[in-house]
Amino acid sequence: MPDPQNNLGLFSDCEALLSSRDKLAGDGELNWSADIAITDWRGVALEGAPLRVTGLYLSNYYKNNYLTGEIPAELGNLTSLEYLEVAYNQLTGSIPSELGKLTNLKKLYLSWNGLTGSIPPELGKLANLKKLHLSWNGLTGSIPPELGNLISLEHLYMNGNQLMGEIPSEIGSLAKLEKLVLYRNHLIGQIPSNIDDLTNLRVLQLTNNRLTGTVPAGLGRLPNLIFYTIDDNELEGCVPDALKFPPLNYVIFVRQNEDGQLWEEVVFTDDERPGYYIGDLRFCGDPPLIKGGRPVFNGGIDLGVTHIERLPRFRRYELSYFRGGDCAYPLDENVGVVACPGEKDIKRWPDPDETVELIAHVWNFGDVASGTFDYEWKIDGRTIAKDRHRRMESGEQAEIKISMQWPDAQSNPVITFTVDPDDEIQESIEDNNSVDDWIKGYTLGISFSPTAYESLRLSNEEGRTIQSPERWIHDNVEFLNQLFIEADLKDRIRVDMLYITDKEWHIPQSLRFYMDGWWRIWHGEGSFYSPKGYERRPEIDLGLLHEWMHQLGVIDLYWMNIDTSEVLLPDANRPGQKAGCGSGYYEWDEACYLLPEELQDIMSGTDYVRIGPHTAGGLRSTYGHRRGHYGEYLYDTPDTTIVKILDKHGNPVPDVILRFHQKKWQLSDEPVPEDGPLTDESHDIEDAQVIDTTPEFEVTTDENGLAVLPNRGMAGPVTATGHQLSPNPFGVIDVVGGNGIFLIEMESSECTNYEWLTIVEVNLAYWDGQTDEAVFTKTLRCPPP
Repeated sequence: MPDPQNNLGLFSDCEALLSSRDKLAGDGELNWSADIAITDWRGVALEGAPLRVTGLYLSNYYKNNYLTGEIPAELGNLTSLEYLEVAYNQLTGSIPSELGKLTNLKKLYLSWNGLTGSIPPELGKLANLKKLHLSWNGLTGSIPPELGNLISLEHLYMNGNQLMGEIPSEIGSLAKLEKLVLYRNHLIGQIPSNIDDLTNLRVLQLTNNRLTGTVPAGLGRLPNLIFYTIDDNELEGCVPDALKFPPLNYVIFVRQNEDGQLWEEVVFTDDERPGYYIGDLRFCGDPPLIKGGRPVFNGGIDLGVTHIERLPRFRRYELSYFRGGDCAYPLDENVGVVACPGEKDIKRWPDPDETVELIAHVWNFGDVASGTFDYEWKIDGRTIAKDRHRRMESGEQAEIKISMQWPDAQSNPVITFTVDPDDEIQESIEDNNSVDDWIKGYTLGISFSPTAYESLRLSNEEGRTIQSPERWIHDNVEFLNQLFIEADLKDRIRVDMLYITDKEWHIPQSLRFYMDGWWRIWHGEGSFYSPKGYERRPEIDLGLLHEWMHQLGVIDLYWMNIDTSEVLLPDANRPGQKAGCGSGYYEWDEACYLLPEELQDIMSGTDYVRIGPHTAGGLRSTYGHRRGHYGEYLYDTPDTTIVKILDKHGNPVPDVILRFHQKKWQLSDEPVPEDGPLTDESHDIEDAQVIDTTPEFEVTTDENGLAVLPNRGMAGPVTATGHQLSPNPFGVIDVVGGNGIFLIEMESSECTNYEWLTIVEVNLAYWDGQTDEAVFTKTLRCPPP
């Protein structure tokens, strides 16, 4: 400055900046110097008469020219400052309270640094501040209630920090606030009830905190709200229906404009997702129904019943697993399956004698109008209603309704709906006029791709050209229900929704949790449902039944079958061979362990058209509960597990060393590529499950040939279906059954031999009443095979 006395204010600004320079510079190469005119200083803007420093624009914006160090307290002396932007740098330390003296400040951008400490309450003195951006730092402490004094504030961004405590109710005083962004912190307590005072609010992001309580109804009264995220908290109840507008999903990102100095927010909407869920929170109203169209058959009239719908709908369970699920896992360690927030006390079934509505969906699939026709409702074979329906045009759909009282716990009647029960109308297809429905069955939502639907219309029966795809589905449903009956199970399934969509894995968000299971009939290459595959299509698709069993929470039993590729432990008796595998143990050279024939069933392979003891036991243990859980019945293990070793004559063998090798995930040694996504050839995630050479534990038999196995793992919560992960020999039991098998290396003074222990055996013993203690007998054969 050539003449400081003519502008003492600017002289003071120069002193403040020069004293700040060395604290800020780092790699930023600030050219602030007494030898250079202040008008040429990097990032410094001057305005007014006389000139004053009104802006510091030092945000990095990916120019690889970072500022380091701490924010100088001397910046608080820039009393004319209106814009302070130092985002996207590497600043550390705390936010100086002296910034509260900048009463002319309009924008304060400190995001994307390494700032720590608490937010100074002195910032509440900045009455002219319009935008406060503190995102993506390491700030701690609580949100100062003094920020409620920022009467001009329009944007408040504090996401991506470690802020704790409650959202202060004083935030509700910010009448001009348009954007409140607080996601990814550790905030607790309730969403302030006065949030509906923020009538200018357009964006609200509270995701990924620890907020509790219910969603305030006032959110639905905010007239300008266009985007919000409140999921991934511990909120209860449901989201007010008033918040259910088309665009619920947005992508928001920040970019620089041409001069690299200002932020812009560009918002994109995703119209593909209907608005019944916001993250893991549902809306309060009833879900809408899906009514998919149907093609018309050539050749006359065809009245067909597609399915019977049951209303009102009730929700299945929403659950979290350590590696996924319906919501984020709330704990840092795996304690088994846990319920998502808000799952407690949700009604799952109608009450006895509660009125329910049944809706039979009827179509005229023919290309000719039907004329009037009779229809009939029956319950357990007894007619309860019969009437006549008006004429249906070609391609028209009708919903024929009836009300009934929900049965008591001891009964599960069969509802039958039939059109043209006296066979008065000549139709193209006669066997799709009736549907039997177990009223209490678990509900399946089933969709067809248009191509698969067309394929299923083609009959592979001799002398018949077309069939009803819906009738084919019901034939398979009835076959599975018959398997339940033969296994002395009370479980039944029913189709509550059948529709056609060209989206490959389309599950409507509006109904996602209102079905016990979903399945998609798709026309994949080589499948039964492709145009070329229909001739190979069986009358009953056992693979489809297998998948429907998964929707009921049943695991694949083929996890228990082990071959030589999964065993790394060498055989102590046969050089070059795997322990307990091949000839001498099994006829099949590649086999190591096969689940006994009597336990094999439809879940171990489609050669077994039955429901075996283990699958049946799991279903019995969860009967009467809505679905959503998967494999949690594997948690049913005795308090004490004992292995008893006998010789080939049936005598106890003492002093046998038992080494238990568990099937578990083997991790690849390949590194993650730095310049691309994970591939099949290069990754460090789970590769395969193997039985390695290191035992999980070792025990020795006593004089009676008995060895008590150690309990490993921890206790988890009791599931809604009454199962609890408890310490047991397998540790944290994988709900798919993957780690539920031990190869036992048995070493005695005479020989070394091998046996197996599976979670299947342990579960069956538990269900047989051996809940306190179970003994599993294994044979030590000397000489070994």
